[in-house]
Amino acid sequence: MQAAGIWYGLLASTKGNWRERRVQLGTEKPRPLDNFVPKLELNKSGLHFQKFERAILGLIQASAVLSEETNLQSLPSDDSSSTDVLLPRVMEVDMKGLEYSPQAYIRFADAVGAGAVAGHIKVVNQGLTLENNHRRATVQGCLKMPDLDDSDSDSESSGVDLAGLRVVSAWIRHYSWPVADFSSFRFQNISGAQLGAALSTLTSVTALRICNLPVEREWWVSLGSTLALSPWLKEIRFNFNDIGNEGLASLAPSFAVMTSLEILHLRAISGHSMFGEPGARILAPALMRLTTLKELNLAMNGVGNEGLAMLRDGPIRALTSLTKLSVGRNMIDDEGKEAIREMLKDRCEELDINSSDDSENS
Repeated sequence: MQAAGIWYGLLASTKGNWRERRVQLGTEKPRPLDNFVPKLELNKSGLHFQKFERAILGLIQASAVLSEETNLQSLPSDDSSSTDVLLPRVMEVDMKGLEYSPQAYIRFADAVGAGAVAGHIKVVNQGLTLENNHRRATVQGCLKMPDLDDSDSDSESSGVDLAGLRVVSAWIRHYSWPVADFSSFRFQNISGAQLGAALSTLTSVTALRICNLPVEREWWVSLGSTLALSPWLKEIRFNFNDIGNEGLASLAPSFAVMTSLEILHLRAISGHSMFGEPGARILAPALMRLTTLKELNLAMNGVGNEGLAMLRDGPIRALTSLTKLSVGRNMIDDEGKEAIREMLKDRCEELDINSSDDSENS
């Protein structure tokens, strides 16, 4: 923000004579300030975003501050005429032809996000990185930004950090998207508790999808401490994660308060250990409270005969709204399969209890 402060001082002090001010912003020689405002055309100005990122973002941030403080009202010029002029500020940023890394994109989006959402700054020619994600989000009602995740890099700086999480959260809030999909993200220094806290501010989100996340079990234990802050969730998909019974014990109380939950997918969450009867004992009390649950997926967890019997005679029997159940590939013998098939034959539309994998996608 130091660069923003410098630019703020320059822009706010110029008032009516700002067109006479000359600045050097990554160019060979000083140029009039009005070459950069109100439309900042980075490519045409010869500005390399990566090289002069600090100055560029400082100018954008200062312009957003000016817009907020002046409330877009014009100020009198220095001459005696009655013509008013707006304080010099960037009103439009042209990103045409620019290339930037995932982390640079995060910083750019964080800088212009507040101004763009408030309507003070318009971003044009955003390029594939921004445009494709926003188009997909608009169509699907889901913000998923894989371009923030540099999956091919082994660098410790790759992945989504707290700044990136703020960007994602800001767009979800602004557009009121109902789905938040963090599947396959690489979080950098973001704990499960921090993600859960961020989620609690996204009241439009009713579906949370976190599948195939490369984190340790402690991350899921941490998520359990704040996930309960979003009791309005209707869908949770945590498939293909190494959650284990430790993580499940932390998450289960959060599930229990989600009295509107309709879809719960916990497919292949046991990692290298077996879910078994202990896992069933952990999950059963929470499931008993989910009276609106329609879909339950516990496939590929090694539930076993004892675990299935506990779930069958407890929550599965009690959940009369359940229409889809998947418990396939769980080391269940024929007797156990037949028992649950007989129980659900008149009320379950889809039942998977096969030993072979079904065709469902995560």
